[in-house]
Parts: sequence; C-alpha cells; structure tokens
Amino acid sequence: MSARVACLGVYIVDVLGRPVEELPRGQDSRLLDEIRITVAGTAGGTAVDLARLGADVVAVGATGEDNLADFLVGVLEQESVSTAHLARKPGVQTSATILPIHPNGDRPAWHVPGANATLEIEDVPWDELAACDALHMGGLAALGALDGEPAARVLRVARESGVLTTADCLGVKRDDAMDVITPCLPYVDVFMPNEQEATALTEERDAAAAARHLRNLGASCVIVKRGEHGCLVVDDDGERELPAF
Repeated sequence: MSARVACLGVYIVDVLGRPVEELPRGQDSRLLDEIRITVAGTAGGTAVDLARLGADVVAVGATGEDNLADFLVGVLEQESVSTAHLARKPGVQTSATILPIHPNGDRPAWHVPGANATLEIEDVPWDELAACDALHMGGLAALGALDGEPAARVLRVARESGVLTTADCLGVKRDDAMDVITPCLPYVDVFMPNEQEATALTEERDAAAAARHLRNLGASCVIVKRGEHGCLVVDDDGERELPAF
C-alpha cells in the first residue's frame, strides 16, 4: 500500500518562459524556446512530485475562485492528487508567479501571494491529517494567518498522531520569519531550507552553523539544500554531505 501524504501550505500557478536574456522594452518582443504553465509552490510542487513517485497525496491549501484555481485543481487531479481540501476563497486571486528563466537557470520572479495568505486554522482537515503517514508543510513564514503558533499546532497534532512531519520555506521575506518558524521546529522531523534561507533565518555564517542552530531549536533533522553543491544533512548521526544529481 502506498504512503498517504498531506501537502499543506503554498499552492501557486507558475508561468515560465525560457531562455530570457533580457526583458523587452516598450512594445518590443522577443522569441522564446518555451512557455509553460505549471502547478508550483512548496506544497503544490511537492504534491505533484510525490504523486508521480507513487504516494497517495492530499492537497491542503487555499485558492481563489478564478480560472487559475480551475487550472491548478485540474492539473492536480490529473496527477491523482486529492483536491477536496483546497479551500476556495472569495474576493482573492489564486497565487501566481511569472518566471523569466535565464540561460544559466536563474529564476527572477514577479509574484502575487493571493489566496495563500488567507489559509486559516479553520481550513485544516484534522481527521485527514491524523490518517496520513506524513505531513509536509510547505512554506513556513509564507502561510499568512496560519503562520506561527497555528502552524505549530498543526505540526504538533500530526506528530502526536504518529505522522512524520517535514517542512520547508519559501524564501525569507519577513523580518519576523525566525520568530514564526521557531515555535514549529520542535514538531518537525525534517526541516529543509535552502542555504540562503538557513543563513538568513539564523544569521549564521555558513550552512553547517545554520543547520546546527536550527537543530538546537528543536528540528530532529535539518537538510540544507545547496544547489550544485548538493545537500548538507545534520541529525543524530552527525553531519554529512550528499552530492547533487
């Protein structure tokens, strides 16, 4: 039987174009090799990837009542992700990002937080979470009304139900990011920031020091993603590096 995983948090519709070497000015235009629309976000992208790996995935998040939401839900359902717990919020658009992909892979962005900022504790399907094998909370410090103590409550209840808990970030865009993430960490089995996020949160000089800092705040295991340099893992077994694919 496949593992049942809830992906709770940030769901985004991404519009990507590549390769973009410069932005046109005025009424000029440029030809691109590819323009794609995808389901993304630290919960949405994770949900799709886990479903493709064979997991039974439940999406938990917020969208608007717009065409972007119809697209997002339609793609998730095509990927066999359950969408019954995506709350449709009136008066706000579904979160979306425009990404001009540079030839070297850099991804500058224009972003609308939209409905993600309206996710509330009342939107959490408690019985569904307790029945899962794992909960991934995508986008700590980017969950709007759910950030801080409410997110910590969700993780605590899941942990008390025997659910494996994982979490990541979506950039560090608020001055109190560490304050809202800290209550969550004692209930996170695996915390997965990237190197820039980890050092920004902790104000440490490097990935290793940042990972140790985050573990000291309660995370059982910290995996710092380092792009072409792979990952740094810090847990009860010590510190070790995993190469990038």
